[in-house]
Amino acid sequence: MKHRILAVSPQPCDADLFGRATSMNGYEVEFVPSGEVALRRIAEAPKFDCIVTEYSLPGMDGIELVKHVRKQDADIGVVIVTGHFDPLCLEEMCDGLGVWAVVPKMDDPELIASKIASACDLAGLGHVRRSELLGDLTKSIMDLRRVSASDHAAHLSRVE
Repeated sequence: MKHRILAVSPQPCDADLFGRATSMNGYEVEFVPSGEVALRRIAEAPKFDCIVTEYSLPGMDGIELVKHVRKQDADIGVVIVTGHFDPLCLEEMCDGLGVWAVVPKMDDPELIASKIASACDLAGLGHVRRSELLGDLTKSIMDLRRVSASDHAAHLSRVE
């Protein structure tokens, strides 16, 4: 099954970048110039598997777009591409919004393509399965922290 991607950017050069990144995996891609148009397309078109959006958009930024999208579709994959913002700061701003990746625009189209592929795969799991996997992952991290803390305490007691 061919994944459907909605690419959102007012810049023709972004359409070229997104086009190169998505063509690598044979996706069906629709390009729109703004968040408002993207929301209309999500409401009226067959389901998209992933949105690839520029952070800087006319009318609303990429984060506002994602917040509106989540009201319509909790499962759609999201990748934000930015050339104007520190990706780490943007990742923090996206916390809790279900954004799969924040990618600097300068990155290689192959990296962007891999992030889109991962977002499509994750979106295909559905919200319940994603929640289960994230819960399992969180539990594993907590277990590792406990083991690490007890190993550290044991090491300290041997040193003293």
